Amino acid sequence: MSRREEGEAPGLWSTLARRAAGACLFAVAVAADARATGPPRGDLTLELPADGRVSVLVVAGPYARGIPGGRGQALALGDRPEGMPPTAPMALGGACVGARCSARTVVATGSGGVFDLRELLHPRPGHALGYAGFVVRARRACRAVLLVGASDGLRITLDGRPLLTREEARPSRADDDAVALDLPEGDHAIGLELHQRDLPVGAWQVRARLVGEDLVRSPDLAVVLPAVPPVAPRARVTLHRSLDAAGVEVAPALDVALPDGALAGATPRIHARLTRGPNVLFDVDAGAASPQGTTRVELPALPLDELGDGAHLTVQVADTIEKYTVAPSRTVAAAVGLAARALATPAPPALDDARATVALTDRRLRAFVAEGDTDLEAQDSEAAELSRIAAELLAGRDAVTTTHGASRRGLVARADGELSEAAVYVPPSFRAEGSRRYGLVVALHGLNGRPMQMLRWFFGKDDPHQNGAWEDRHMPSLPPTDVFVLAPTGYGNGMYRELGEVAVLDAVRWALARYPIDPARVAITGPSMGGIGAASIPLRHPWTFSAAAPLCGYHSVFVRRDMRGLALRPWERFLAEERSNAEWAPNGRGLPLYIVHGTQDLPEEHSGVLIDRYKKLRFSVRHEHPALGHNVWQPTYENPDTLRWLTSMRTALHPRSFTFRTARARWGQSAWVKVRALQRSDAWAEVRARAASRERAELTTHHVAELELLADELFDADGPLQLTVDGTKLTLPAGTPRVVHATASGWALGPGPAPAWPPPKAGAVTGPLRDVFHEPLLFVYGTASPRDAAANEHVARAFAAVRAGITARYPVVSDAEFFERGEALANDRALFLVGSARSNRVVAALEAMRSMPLTLEGERVRLGANTYEGAELGAAYVYPNPARPDRYVAVVFGATPLGTLRALSLPDLLPDFVVYDTGVARARGQLVLGGASVRAAGFFERDWSLPPTVDDPLAPR
Repeated sequence: MSRREEGEAPGLWSTLARRAAGACLFAVAVAADARATGPPRGDLTLELPADGRVSVLVVAGPYARGIPGGRGQALALGDRPEGMPPTAPMALGGACVGARCSARTVVATGSGGVFDLRELLHPRPGHALGYAGFVVRARRACRAVLLVGASDGLRITLDGRPLLTREEARPSRADDDAVALDLPEGDHAIGLELHQRDLPVGAWQVRARLVGEDLVRSPDLAVVLPAVPPVAPRARVTLHRSLDAAGVEVAPALDVALPDGALAGATPRIHARLTRGPNVLFDVDAGAASPQGTTRVELPALPLDELGDGAHLTVQVADTIEKYTVAPSRTVAAAVGLAARALATPAPPALDDARATVALTDRRLRAFVAEGDTDLEAQDSEAAELSRIAAELLAGRDAVTTTHGASRRGLVARADGELSEAAVYVPPSFRAEGSRRYGLVVALHGLNGRPMQMLRWFFGKDDPHQNGAWEDRHMPSLPPTDVFVLAPTGYGNGMYRELGEVAVLDAVRWALARYPIDPARVAITGPSMGGIGAASIPLRHPWTFSAAAPLCGYHSVFVRRDMRGLALRPWERFLAEERSNAEWAPNGRGLPLYIVHGTQDLPEEHSGVLIDRYKKLRFSVRHEHPALGHNVWQPTYENPDTLRWLTSMRTALHPRSFTFRTARARWGQSAWVKVRALQRSDAWAEVRARAASRERAELTTHHVAELELLADELFDADGPLQLTVDGTKLTLPAGTPRVVHATASGWALGPGPAPAWPPPKAGAVTGPLRDVFHEPLLFVYGTASPRDAAANEHVARAFAAVRAGITARYPVVSDAEFFERGEALANDRALFLVGSARSNRVVAALEAMRSMPLTLEGERVRLGANTYEGAELGAAYVYPNPARPDRYVAVVFGATPLGTLRALSLPDLLPDFVVYDTGVARARGQLVLGGASVRAAGFFERDWSLPPTVDDPLAPR
């Protein structure tokens, strides 16, 4: 966010800032300077953009200790400094007056709608108050909603009347606080009082959106700027360069947006001109840009031969002028053309991996071309690689097996078919026709990392002077080693849990199937986020990995600063334990650890909790604590001893005895025992197993409802197996699944009895709510109620994005599209549905099939025999899909659009169901509720019935 300076190109916001800079005022009614020169001034009406974003504010402050009226202490919301009149111009709530004013007033524009008051007002350390505001014009009497995000204390006023006051710090998001506005026709002043108590450490930001009652832009609302000169709005222009399938023609297209809105009655036109030297290839007037969304302009397609290397495109929208190059290099064009021919040529199934690798590389290269990538050296390098592997595919050969000692981008597929990138190092000694078996090291990147970048780091080639994108595209020669190295993407910032964990395990299975890898020599390592994953994945999948080197990872959420001193609900404590790697340490008997954590990376306890737990269990752990900060990976991976240690370990694929624990059946397998169901959702299940002989096994369990003994070389496959479970002796016949279940009096053969509906919690359908992200997903938002449609879509897309930096792209459709496409209620994917039966036809269809645990009745939420009402009321739950019980259905709905929107404030750790209202607001972006509250929450019982207690014990009464 910044205030535009004098030297910038003229535009609406830069002109406003220039005219207002240094003025002593606090109102959008900018006082006319009689000495000012320039175009005649008049009222300007700004049409809001599609999302209702308010992109211009008048900001005044800071007020702090020591100013007149400060009374020797920090000001609080509602206090008024001396010299600030009770009614400022347009009733915005305050002004600087005369020489006593030590504060600043600026007309500011927000970058992406975010206003940074630290940059605007330059406050001193400590507490500070600031004021911001704007004028909204209601063209007729209407009901509106103001959505405000502020990073500390906030007070909202309308025409001087307070509407909302809160005093707590949280990240600034555009829809954190919502107030309904009943606006008579005319102009109304919106005032925002902003309190920051932790400068300069804490952020001090604000953003706002103004929308109709249905949470979409209303044509009845506009922002008014009186007494300013007529100027043009800012445009955002994005050029896409799409290559045709053969790579011989480029079709440019423009996306033009007016992120700050537009002047009423003065929508700017889009003009595009393509030239090559003195020749004009086309000159297009593409019509007007819409302030209510993005305008797509398809420009004429042209052959690459005609464009050459000297074609330039100039785009003008009002005062915004952008210039682009259009054509890729001939090397790139030739590579995508060759890839197109290779992918169009039939090939046997044995070449599926080769085809997938060509498809991935082609997709990456086309994306770089489309976005106007300026790293032409990297483009040409990737184009050369694409030409090589495409030529091999055309010749009927697998590019992976024809080059040795190389790093390359491989490809793995998730269950829903989405392609996921991985980097692969192939040792120089590998020969496809040989019989040698190799070790494998799985290297997990850190936050915002990339696969090829991680491969560099692992081989000690980290270049701290380059960013991750550059390192990912410029691979140096790597030292030869006789081990395969696999660096999966994990879908970006997937944290190697849920969809990220699935991606890593898929990549490992792909590598084991593709290369001659010894399954007893699969090690795993990673730094930071990768260090967390390098412990979490092997500890949840015992006897799968031979060793782990988690560097500078965080292994207990209880060590986090934002968790200290919090009162936790029982379900929060259990989920926090489940998230903490140290709690899974009993599964690590066959997993030696090498942990490195810097003494300046505080607190060291992040790694220390796992080290201490391993020591207490007398498991193998090697640990080092160099006098470094977070970056311990560079010296660790540069040391060849790290690779030697990782590759020297072997795991026992067939351990005769072991102990393990699990929090879910999803992570229920350890060696030859598989826990298929737990007795409770809020307690750890534990198993102690021993293979006494080839005909006999003994198990001791805790909180286990159903388990299976898997085929293993330890046992005779042709004869019966004598099994003792918790003292119950059973004979398991050969040739059938060796499944047993707990009863009231002991254990019995076979799976437990299952009612017709709902099936008991077992396998991959057990909850909690976010467990759905382990599965392929289809998001469906409801449009049956026009009032709820926009909120439903917004929330569906927000949940589908998961978190910042996730590269997975889940399909998101409306309920109408769901049925138009012929999607089945008994879908292959888990269904994530947003909207109640009133607004989502898919929810209505499922509720018609079976009774669901949470429903909307009028403006109330029903949960069993309980009903709830309140402001911003909503609910979320996970349940078996009535049409396909082996798949999840997750449902999120609100009693009102704001109730649906408030679902975005739910914290990360959630049980099976939750009923919430405005009390959950403070939990947005947090791990647990903390000081926030919900109305009801908990785990369903094993039969999916409600637990005895559902109300939040920590909610205000």
